[in-house]
Amino acid sequence: MGGGSRQDWVSGRARGLLFLVLLAVGSPLLAAVTELSPADGIRRYAQLVGLYPQSAPYHNALGYYQFRAGHLNEAETSYLRALDIDRSYAVAHNNIGIVYLHQGKPEQAEAHFRQTLAISPAYAKAQYNLAVALFRQRRYIDAVKAYLVARQQDWTYVHGRDNPEKMKAAFDEANKDPETRLELERIRKEYASPH
Repeated sequence: MGGGSRQDWVSGRARGLLFLVLLAVGSPLLAAVTELSPADGIRRYAQLVGLYPQSAPYHNALGYYQFRAGHLNEAETSYLRALDIDRSYAVAHNNIGIVYLHQGKPEQAEAHFRQTLAISPAYAKAQYNLAVALFRQRRYIDAVKAYLVARQQDWTYVHGRDNPEKMKAAFDEANKDPETRLELERIRKEYASPH
């Protein structure tokens, strides 16, 4: 056992076992605990995708770091690969929807956010992202409804994402149309009244 005490050896062994368990469980767990830089994440997950090409979570994680590095086309490819492996992977549908929003493709983004919500109806982030996609298509009423559902699902997340100046500008733009203005007013009153 060397010069250390039995307790040092046991705690060192426990740390080693914990590391092996974390390594075996998978790197997405590690990525959630310790965020990598985009370059390090791309290197790590490209290597893991090479070792485990049928792992949807590894392709999704690679796409995440590619997205963070600004490599939208590569991220799209990685997310699509994850979805080829597992069509029911809600997180990958949400993530590729975000890529499509950044590429200026809100219709494609909407389709993936809706697929996410079909798989996981309480996924508030996807519901919020759906509201953004609908807004970018100038479908203001649908966007407000999606936003309100997201807010009911996870008020803390939505409140943290809200930008009051952008929200005001968005509502000012939506209110230019008289029909939309009336419908927005009806929705506001409906949600403002106690149920």
